[in-house]
Amino acid sequence: SRVAAARALWRLGTPPAELVSPLTAAITAAYGGRGAVPLLVDMHAVEAVADLEQLAERDERIVISGSDDDLVWQDEILQDELRTAVAALCTA
Repeated sequence: SRVAAARALWRLGTPPAELVSPLTAAITAAYGGRGAVPLLVDMHAVEAVADLEQLAERDERIVISGSDDDLVWQDEILQDELRTAVAALCTA
C-alpha cells in the first residue's frame, strides 16, 4: 500500500515533503488511504496542510468504503480526521 511504502521511506530518511503527494492521493483512493492522515501528522508534514484543507472542505464525498450505508458515515469521520490533522499540523 502507498501508506506502508511512505512510512518505510520516511523511516529511511525521505523528507516528508516528498511523501505528501502520494499520501494525499492515497486518502482519496478507495480502500487505500487508511493511515495516511495520521502518518502525515506523525511526519509533521506541514506541506500537506493546503491539500488536507481542500479535501476536508470539498462537497464531493470521498468513497473509502464499499457499502452505501457506510459511505456517508465514513466520509464524515474522514472529514473530522482531516480537520483535526490540519489543526495539529498548524500548531506544530
